Amino acid sequence: MKICMIVTNDMVYDSRVDRHAETLGMNGYEVTVLCVHTSRTIQEEQRPHYSIVRKRDFLRKLIEVRMRAKAESRAASRTVEASEVSVFRSLMRTLVRLVLAVTFDVSMMRAAVRMNADLYVCNDLDTLRVGVFMKLLGRRLVYDAHELYSDLSTETPPHMRRLLRQLEALFIRFADLVITVNEFIASELSSRYSIRLPTVIMNCPKTLAIPSHLRESAGKLRVALYQGGFVRERGLENVVLACRHLRNGIKVVLRGEGSIEAKLRELVSNLGKCVLERPVPLSEVVARAAEADVGIVTYLPTTLNNLYASPNKLFEYLQAGLPLVGSNLPFIRKVIVENDVGLVFDPNNPEDIARAINFVTQDEVYERFRMNVEKIKGKYSWEAESRKLLSAISALGPVGYRNEREETSEI
Repeated sequence: MKICMIVTNDMVYDSRVDRHAETLGMNGYEVTVLCVHTSRTIQEEQRPHYSIVRKRDFLRKLIEVRMRAKAESRAASRTVEASEVSVFRSLMRTLVRLVLAVTFDVSMMRAAVRMNADLYVCNDLDTLRVGVFMKLLGRRLVYDAHELYSDLSTETPPHMRRLLRQLEALFIRFADLVITVNEFIASELSSRYSIRLPTVIMNCPKTLAIPSHLRESAGKLRVALYQGGFVRERGLENVVLACRHLRNGIKVVLRGEGSIEAKLRELVSNLGKCVLERPVPLSEVVARAAEADVGIVTYLPTTLNNLYASPNKLFEYLQAGLPLVGSNLPFIRKVIVENDVGLVFDPNNPEDIARAINFVTQDEVYERFRMNVEKIKGKYSWEAESRKLLSAISALGPVGYRNEREETSEI
């Protein structure tokens, strides 16, 4: 069976799609990932067990240019005349963005048709319209909802949030299978759109054998690691401020990149207990995390999506053998508290973040948490989750598959 997976990033750091594509390719499926071409990527790429085709997205380029220009002019004063001009420019930008978005959709649809796959896997709502188009051409469709897409950001205007929900409500009914990342988001999608409970496939990496010398760390400098995007609504600024309250012998490492990197560097400049590092390749994420002692999982409950978050890093830290400190949010708390592998904190409170790190890094406490991590690594591994993916895809049946609604109507 030929499978086309569609995603609107460049597949440099998308560990979920990479794992799914590789697993399906290893198990006899012919897999191609259709994604976005950026300055750091090539148009076509062959990875173990699957291939990648990238299409240019001029809207993304326009937004990136606009964000750079906005950052450079942030300190500039604004007059009334400038405000009047900005309204016109805003309307023009909206029109240009709409044209570029439609152009990109058409480009992706044409590429999807050329691939002539039997099954299209759409990752998040921004690719689902392409999948619905292919469904109308008689192909099967899987919707992988990584997020509650309409609730991603507090900056999304209410009217846009309503529109996104309406689109998702319409498009999701075309899917032969809906999958998502945890039971909280699955329950919300089922309740919100009156659909069957989606299949949960967590973002767990493969198990990794950790060299014993990395675990023999009693009495040494303890490293608390955040590995991921430097973006708003994670509370990373509070993690940096927490360093003022850490006891001696602890260092915080923030490893990644993103839109608030400059702000974080400014905060870190006056703190000796915190450093910023560049991100590492996908293939090294777990191994490099194992060099630390504690994993930090921080999200602010600013949106419903953040409230129910189940970040990749949560599972990457566990596979690296790290005890955890994390935001006191439903799924993060469930993993940490139920498995006794660390402590939760209030992500809005730097002192509480420091309290959690100080407690977990005490030698006797740390060893207890670390031993518990070793006990549950198999439970949160890709070896376990991959079986769910293969079972769900296999259950769709051969090319002549008819969905449940069609079968029920005949009865």
